[in-house]
Amino acid sequence: MLKQLRDLVMLWKIYLTRSLAYVSILNSVMILFLTLSDLKKYGIEIAIGKWIIPIIITGTILLIVLGWVEDKLGAFSKENELRLDRWPQFNTILKKLDRMEKQLEELKNNNK
Repeated sequence: MLKQLRDLVMLWKIYLTRSLAYVSILNSVMILFLTLSDLKKYGIEIAIGKWIIPIIITGTILLIVLGWVEDKLGAFSKENELRLDRWPQFNTILKKLDRMEKQLEELKNNNK
């Protein structure tokens, strides 16, 4: 029962983590809206209703292009590689795999 509850809570945590990306996008839109609203204080008149959607679309496209460039430069792969290096369980798995490879190699050499 406790294990099922733990698994359910972890599943909810995964869903929450995934949805936080959308919350950050919404948060960025709200900050943009507030920034555009505050431009009136500095004497810059802007029709927020007219410009908010094009600015959001342009900003989204720029972020997608930035993500694509980052992926093509290999930054995402390197980030994941470094994250795995710092994950203790992954190092244990790699050590076990290395031992298994050595044992297989020894078995192959003994059977020849």
